[in-house]
Amino acid sequence: MRKKNESGQSLEIHDTFSYGLIYVYSIPNKSHKGRLKIGSATVQSANPTQKEIDAAAHNRIQQQTLTADIPYQLEHAELAITGDGEFFRDHDVHNVLERSGYSRKAENVKNAHSEWFEVNLELAKNAVQAVKEGRQGQRPLNC
Repeated sequence: MRKKNESGQSLEIHDTFSYGLIYVYSIPNKSHKGRLKIGSATVQSANPTQKEIDAAAHNRIQQQTLTADIPYQLEHAELAITGDGEFFRDHDVHNVLERSGYSRKAENVKNAHSEWFEVNLELAKNAVQAVKEGRQGQRPLNC
């Protein structure tokens, strides 16, 4: 948030008890087989533990799945901070995947902004790591 002091100087205020995170989840049914959802959320903590990061991810995922009564599996969650200490969003991870040749895979609707990708967990985590390292794409996996 930006505010100005009495002399008109711009002051930037950061909420130091809030961190962005990236999560990856799957839905265990045929229609979502082989696809992962990559999203972002916020964890409210001065020094978040993995348990708090996972809880924040579960909370966000449940906002998407609970009323539809859809089961899900949290596959991965971590803080969204680059090696330079900058925060990033799920869109940055999506862009890495797309530049690496993986397209969005919406199932039932034409959604150009779908956050579902036909990738495995290793590829999704590699895309997150690419963003953390400031890379535009993924390194080839040793398969």
